[in-house]
Amino acid sequence: MRVNEKFSRTKYEAGQGSWYEYGLTTSRSAPHYFWHEDLVNDFGAHSITRRWVLTTFGGPIMPEELAEFKERSLQVPWKCMRCGVGGRLRVLSFESYGGVAFMARFPQPDFGRGRLLMYCDECWPEWMAWRARLGDDLHPHGSAVECESQCPLRRDGRRLQFGVLQSVDRKIGFRMVKAIDGQPRVNGSELVMSARVWNYLGGWVARQNYYEAIGTADELRRQMIISNRLPDSREPRVLQDSYILAVEIFKPARTARDGIFRHPNSGEETLGLHAVAIEDYDETTNMFRFWNSWGSGWGDRGYGQMSLEYANDFFYDAIVKRYARWGPIPNKLPRMLQTTDLKEYRRLWSIENPRLIHRIKGPGSRNSRLRRYESISPSSGQPVVCLEITTGFGLRMGWAFIRLGLPSESVSEINELFVWPNFRGMGIGRLLEGQCVEEALRWKTKEIDLIINEADAIVGPPRAAARKFALTLGYEIRWRSRVGPRSPATAIKLI
Repeated sequence: MRVNEKFSRTKYEAGQGSWYEYGLTTSRSAPHYFWHEDLVNDFGAHSITRRWVLTTFGGPIMPEELAEFKERSLQVPWKCMRCGVGGRLRVLSFESYGGVAFMARFPQPDFGRGRLLMYCDECWPEWMAWRARLGDDLHPHGSAVECESQCPLRRDGRRLQFGVLQSVDRKIGFRMVKAIDGQPRVNGSELVMSARVWNYLGGWVARQNYYEAIGTADELRRQMIISNRLPDSREPRVLQDSYILAVEIFKPARTARDGIFRHPNSGEETLGLHAVAIEDYDETTNMFRFWNSWGSGWGDRGYGQMSLEYANDFFYDAIVKRYARWGPIPNKLPRMLQTTDLKEYRRLWSIENPRLIHRIKGPGSRNSRLRRYESISPSSGQPVVCLEITTGFGLRMGWAFIRLGLPSESVSEINELFVWPNFRGMGIGRLLEGQCVEEALRWKTKEIDLIINEADAIVGPPRAAARKFALTLGYEIRWRSRVGPRSPATAIKLI
């Protein structure tokens, strides 16, 4: 602020309305500016209407003076933080913790407590939908202001969350993978991150999900041969396991008209790692058939092939995802293995698996639920218990998968324990780990292992939190020498 200038703010109330007037006293030819804003709120329509009125005494106001006045009052450039345009903007201070987002609009009484954000009319709805999609409850006031009966969250906030979570397309899904836990913005995101986003969003299309890493291309081949039995029994595609494979590819693959990934010639440029969705495996030709993300103009209308040898030589990671609402569980597995009738096999696979739901106290006083269901590990054949902590309306806040030890072993393994970023710091991870320990004790195992994924084990925040979490709960970290799955460390605890 310049010399001989004084900035002031005054709040006025009349009837049910209220507004602020911002004054700037100056010694120039235009001695007094008033920046007036009506506090008009139509959050229920997913928009906030704002009327700017600027009054002068002693001279006209030029547009550049208006922008300069706003910038000096807010101490930031007057432009949208997403698209960079100026003009009419929505200004708010933003706070988010425990799955709750507080947005105090300028100049509400609680404004200034959080991070300052400025968005234009076009970018504002997209930003608000993004926060709802990440799981935040949206409050149009600051954290220090108590919610009243007219808080829009109680009217339309939940409706907004349902709407945006049900309308996620592939592009938004890719963006969410890049947005969580510091994953690379362009290339190199771990496959487990895509599985985590799939499971978080899957509550709206499938209520029971399970996924696990696959260590080698040969193991992927074995599972694909077993999975190929289901189409022969005319089982719906949605009930079958899905597979994603990440391999290193080379420049000729980008323009391959036949869609075949071939071994590179000497000196050919590498394009790095690339993930594809495996659709089938041909035992006659030893070829994987996959769907690529390069569009229908590539290969066979977007589909391609690679040999088992290529997959073994350039293998990086693979993951299998299962809708555990159907399929094998410990009670059904013996009958599924014994039958030779495809019709009976399909009937057993299609029987809906049970799910137990318990109401629990907390975390965060969100009317939370603990959900438990079972599956079978596609890789080892071990019984799997899946545990989830959800909100009262089903939004997954965190989950854990524990592979119970076989009768000849005394070790159970937590192959996944993940808390969605917006809900960390609420004790969800500790609660899930405690439930896994109880499951292992019920199975009479003496040791429990916590697998630390490579995406969670890299030094530096936020990924170092995985090791700190394990050490806090009494685990001993042991580094692994084998390459796959992508889990360089195991945390071990005797129980």
